[in-house]
Amino acid sequence: MSRVCLLLMRLPASEEEAEQIIGIALRALQKWDGAAIYLLGEGTFWVKGAMPRRFLKEVLDKGAEVKAGERDLLARGIANDAVKARVGVSADLEGDLVDDVMYSADRVISW
Repeated sequence: MSRVCLLLMRLPASEEEAEQIIGIALRALQKWDGAAIYLLGEGTFWVKGAMPRRFLKEVLDKGAEVKAGERDLLARGIANDAVKARVGVSADLEGDLVDDVMYSADRVISW
């Protein structure tokens, strides 16, 4: 399986930037076998809807895998029950990312 790993480490500065980021994920879903979006650090705020939820919902609806880390959520005061059901919460997000990059990903894009 070849796919793209997209690392989102901050919130986009505008809706236009969010559309650009999501566009990358949507193109990856079309071209490769899939896309995994890792919400790291400040990027964890995507799950709270700091940007319009439609952006995250759009990639989830198209089949992207979206993951956030328990430690990042906790550090930002985001309760696990506030995370959308389709977003995976991992106790070892960094380990998951390394495995994904080493064994499944064709491309890694960091934002």
